[in-house]
Amino acid sequence: MTRKKLGMKRPPRKLLEEYKVNVQSDTAFRANARLLQSIWRRKNFGDKIGADSNKKIELGNLLPEDIAVNREANFLTDRIYRIVKEAVSQKGKNNALIAEPRIWTNLLSSQPLCFNLFGELEADKDKDLATKLFKKLLPELVKEVEKIKFEYSPGRRDPKYLGDRTAFDIFVEFTATDGEKGFTGIEVKYAETIINKPLAKGKTEEELRLKRERYQEVADKSGIFKEEKKYRTELLFSNIHQIWRDHLLAWSILQEENDKYKHGLYMFLYPKDNIQCFRAISKYLKTFKKDDEQVNRFYPVTIESVINILKNIPKRRGDAKWVEDFENRYLNFEQIKDLT
Repeated sequence: MTRKKLGMKRPPRKLLEEYKVNVQSDTAFRANARLLQSIWRRKNFGDKIGADSNKKIELGNLLPEDIAVNREANFLTDRIYRIVKEAVSQKGKNNALIAEPRIWTNLLSSQPLCFNLFGELEADKDKDLATKLFKKLLPELVKEVEKIKFEYSPGRRDPKYLGDRTAFDIFVEFTATDGEKGFTGIEVKYAETIINKPLAKGKTEEELRLKRERYQEVADKSGIFKEEKKYRTELLFSNIHQIWRDHLLAWSILQEENDKYKHGLYMFLYPKDNIQCFRAISKYLKTFKKDDEQVNRFYPVTIESVINILKNIPKRRGDAKWVEDFENRYLNFEQIKDLT
């Protein structure tokens, strides 16, 4: 990864206040992203606006529950909405972490973004569009995409894997170029700040110790991480801990299901201007022994690059509009410049 210039500037306070998104704790990117969602809300729903459930104040990136819950409002197409509705109805059976009403009302949340980006790919029965996308992203590996799953873990509390609730936002199963089965576990970020988070909490110190030991066991078996104490401490206790755990989940699947999957990797998807994500990725890359994506099975990818690929793939009728709508809603920050 090349050195990143400092990202975007915070929008003018007057504009943030006008669109009811002046949140002091926001980073510059998050402030821009929150404003962009409020602009989208106003264009599509006029003066309809939701309120923060705790502070009871109106926020421009929220939709009111009466027009959003169990409706299409937060989603770009009817096909995507139907996939979300099915996922919500099944969350109790597969322990998927889909928070309501957030999935319906929060325009800024990365979870609706996941569905808006990958929902149409899943809705395509023959997975032709998904196959074309992932053949571009992973040209030496992917032959054909078979399945796309949302909020997926093979076993959230199963000690066979990590023994915690770690899950992928997206899980893509594919047939590889050598005819073997493979998968891509994907984490999707939008306006998240990647702040410092402690090691996953257990109910007791013993549970915490067992989790730590399991993480280290999977990491050691992968053979890709530097062994110096400095890096182990960063992986366990710094802001790259979540990235590490998601990556370890991919490695644990490879280690425990090698009869099913011969190929597997972890992809971290983020907006190019989210500097916090970029810095966290840069920090994480320094923990590897080698600078080799295929060896490490870690692929940082920008959302913009995914959209650029989709824009240049021959599509079914309606796909061009969906991709354009996604880009306009989540990535077209020129709209903010036009207002200043």
